[in-house]
Amino acid sequence: MSEQDKKDNDQDYNLFRQIMADVKPIKQDKIDHYRPARSTQIHKKTSHNNQHNQDQLSEEHLPYSVTSEDILKFQRSGLQHKVMRKLARGEYPIEAELDLHNMSIPQARQQIHQFIHTCSHYRLQCVRVIHGNGQSIQSKYPILKNHVNQWLRQYSQVLAFVTTQSKHGGKGAVYVYLKLKKH
Repeated sequence: MSEQDKKDNDQDYNLFRQIMADVKPIKQDKIDHYRPARSTQIHKKTSHNNQHNQDQLSEEHLPYSVTSEDILKFQRSGLQHKVMRKLARGEYPIEAELDLHNMSIPQARQQIHQFIHTCSHYRLQCVRVIHGNGQSIQSKYPILKNHVNQWLRQYSQVLAFVTTQSKHGGKGAVYVYLKLKKH
């Protein structure tokens, strides 16, 4: 790694730390319902640069087949099985999270898009997406859980995801393992 690359990484890390300065560690077993600020410069920049990619995420014609009791699991070919086992056991530190509770499908779609790209940009590897287990009045299936299951598979940055341990949200959240972006 060149001296300039190290300097750029340090600057990125310092910027990330500045942005995350007001984030407090969770000191409980229950989920902290954190929602990322929608007006930060990172989100504006990411949203502007990647709008066309977000539009490619499926929104319609989604077969709702996942129930609130189902465990979500996805692994790209080539990913080591021991990485998947560690992910499923919650052994990787969670570096960021996104809570989609009470969001509409378009809002959740936009937030997950921004979140994945921001995490990838800052070279975060293990993150959590909280989709909840809520069911719609019109459907016996949890709509956001089904969408998250479909959307995460569409990102090349997502190497794997799996339902979290109960201490991290259980069947209402997933650990997401991201490919580290090369600088």
